[in-house]
Amino acid sequence: MYNLDDNVVRILEVNLKNYKNISNGTVKMASIQNIEDGIGDILGIYGQNGSGKTSIISAIRIIQDMFTGKSLPEDIEEYIMYGQNESQIDLLFYIKNGDKRYKVKYKITLLNNNEDTFIKEESIDYWYKGNINDDWDRVKGLIRNVYNNNNIFPKYRNDELLKLYDDENDFIVNKKMEFKDKKSMIFSEELIDLMNEKSKVIADEYEILSILKHYAFSNLFIIDNKRLALSDANIVLPMNFKNYISNENISMGVMPIGLDKPTYLPRKAVNEIKTSLHASNKVISEIIPELRIKLKELKIQTSKSGDEEVLVELLSCREDIEIPIRYESDGIKKIVAVLHLLIAMFNYKSMSVLVDELDSGIFEYLLGEILEILEQRGKGQLIFTSHNLRPLEVLNKNNLVFTTTNTNNRYIKLKNVKTNNNLRDMYYRDLILGGQDEVIYDKTNSAKITRAFRKAGE
Repeated sequence: MYNLDDNVVRILEVNLKNYKNISNGTVKMASIQNIEDGIGDILGIYGQNGSGKTSIISAIRIIQDMFTGKSLPEDIEEYIMYGQNESQIDLLFYIKNGDKRYKVKYKITLLNNNEDTFIKEESIDYWYKGNINDDWDRVKGLIRNVYNNNNIFPKYRNDELLKLYDDENDFIVNKKMEFKDKKSMIFSEELIDLMNEKSKVIADEYEILSILKHYAFSNLFIIDNKRLALSDANIVLPMNFKNYISNENISMGVMPIGLDKPTYLPRKAVNEIKTSLHASNKVISEIIPELRIKLKELKIQTSKSGDEEVLVELLSCREDIEIPIRYESDGIKKIVAVLHLLIAMFNYKSMSVLVDELDSGIFEYLLGEILEILEQRGKGQLIFTSHNLRPLEVLNKNNLVFTTTNTNNRYIKLKNVKTNNNLRDMYYRDLILGGQDEVIYDKTNSAKITRAFRKAGE
């Protein structure tokens, strides 16, 4: 049907309804024109604490879990806004696969019935065109799954999918099992495998499902605070990598390396990390002079399965001095953890990288330099949240989104920004004086805070 590595997928838009503390919120991200021109996309999300920045990252994480056959998070009921029993996430993607182009909307509705939280409904709609100069076809419903119905909608899609199964009852059983496990039926491994196996008996547009599944597995990387918290505590550093040895030989993953003590890793994983560090050190030595990161092999043993394991330790090297990386700053550990993904985003148009609190521990001027380079020369997609305002001085205004205090309109882009405006200064001014259609900051009262500090100490 298609070559999975001969396509580009970008997130165009995220819409949230009754999700965490967001009644309604829309964030528009990538540009279709940029994708067609081979240009990357970058988006920074800014706002006060607790205003919905991380919610965008966590919502995309849920969609990634659905596409890759994982279950909903164990605490999924906490993702539904207080006082509501339903929450909705929908993502709009752009897919370029050879000469074929799709806009694809995946929508999932979560329901809490006071006993459990589960997937109430999920659906995929799409628009198609065969050439960049063509008009988009009218929207079509590819597939819709409703939890309390044995059928898939629309009916003719259900009839198409039933033909894939030797026994129609297997389809119903598969549907019920995915519901029980709180997984996506649309992206179930069994269904996708059958589609690929019997691709000649179903419509071409079902390739959308395999493309999105491949994208979620191989080209979408999400770095959240849960993963990096262990590195801040000097327990584990999550090394993220994607190595392009050749067009046919691509490896990727996240490998946790112990910080408190050396770690045993499979030989293959050690080789992959060394490959990524070889590339990362080319950049690290430029942004932090004389610094190199080294994976030192301490001991080799054979595992119970008969495979070679290597005891390794991650070292920070300056000239002839080598120290365990746990003694470096949190900022350097953060750079080491995410840098190879930023390199992949810079070089490959198929990569999407999301980083929550990208600025954490990183010197603000260096952060601005890195983001400016990625905006101007990067080929993939980068979405990040930040509190550091330095990027506001270097990034295009169209690549920045700001949270508001209005839960019904949680995300906006600043208006009335002129080409000679310093966006950082303008944002500061709007925080204090207003000037946008929505309030972007709940003002504090210094006198009341002072009194509260005094009373708290009594």
